[in-house]
Amino acid sequence: MNMIEIFEMFQDYLEQENIRYFEAENCLQWYLSSENRLGFLRCTLQNEANECTLYIYLPVKANRCIQSEMLKIAEFVTRVNFGLSNGNFELDWTNGEVSFRYSIKHSDTYAGVIIQDALSIISAYETPFLSAMFGNANVKECLNDYTITEKVVENFNDDDMPPDWGKHIDNDTNEAELYVDDDDDINDNN
Repeated sequence: MNMIEIFEMFQDYLEQENIRYFEAENCLQWYLSSENRLGFLRCTLQNEANECTLYIYLPVKANRCIQSEMLKIAEFVTRVNFGLSNGNFELDWTNGEVSFRYSIKHSDTYAGVIIQDALSIISAYETPFLSAMFGNANVKECLNDYTITEKVVENFNDDDMPPDWGKHIDNDTNEAELYVDDDDDINDNN
C-alpha cells in the first residue's frame, strides 16, 4: 500500500465510523473519545512522502514554566519509549504537549486496527502517566511493578523486539513488566 492509499484508507474508516474529520493539505484531523480517564484525544494523520504518521495528542500538558514538571514527564517518556517497538511518546518542550506517534510506512492492516493498537498503548500507560504528572511519586515509582496486559505485546513477533525484551515478557500470558533500571536516576531529587 502506498501513502496515498493509506491516507484514503483512514478517510474511508472515519467516514464508515461516522467520525467527523477535518482535512487540510496532506493532513486529517479528528477527535476520539477514549474509554479511559484521559477523555477526548486529538488525532492527526500526516501524509508525507515516505510515510503516514498518526499522532494522538493527550489532553493534559506538562507545565512548561515548571522545569521539574517538564523533566519528570521527559523522564517518563524516555523510560516508556525504551520498551516500545511500535510508536513512541513525544514531549513538545515548547508547550508541554505529550503525544503518541505511530509511523505507517506500508500497511495491509485496517485503519481501525492501527488506531486501536495506538490507543491500547496509550491506555496501558495511562495510570503511571497520570501518577507521574499529578502525583508526588517519582517516575520510577509510578512505573515500578506496573504490568501491561493490553494488546500492546499481542501482535509483536520476536523480530520486532529489542534483544533483551524476552526478559520482561511471559510468553505464556503475554504479560510484560515495564523495564525500570533502578541504577539510572535522571534526577535523584525526584
